[in-house]
Amino acid sequence: MAKDSRRPTGYRTQCGVCRQGYDWSHSYKIRSRKYRLPAVVECFTPADLVDRHGDRCVYCPDGAFECIDHVVCVRAGGTHTLDNVVPCCVSCNTAKYWVVDQPLIRRFDELRAQTVVAP
Repeated sequence: MAKDSRRPTGYRTQCGVCRQGYDWSHSYKIRSRKYRLPAVVECFTPADLVDRHGDRCVYCPDGAFECIDHVVCVRAGGTHTLDNVVPCCVSCNTAKYWVVDQPLIRRFDELRAQTVVAP
């Protein structure tokens, strides 16, 4: 079990791997609510992600699996499913945000603004 100094026993009720999967989906749900988008969540573990994509960054050959990246970002309506998530390193995740995600977010926001009907 994962250590947790706030608990009387000193441990969490979940192992570290299960807790990491929970933290990922919880973070996604919070961001979905923030952007007023429906939350589409599929439960998966880091092991499921490694089985599908390997334990290296999918964008560069040298990067380690440091974080997950939503291929279609959350702010542009991306889901938290195994089909939309890949392992990546922090530097590639940051670079993808500025090169790929920002234009996608702008287009998504423009389409949302067009579909809103003014009273």
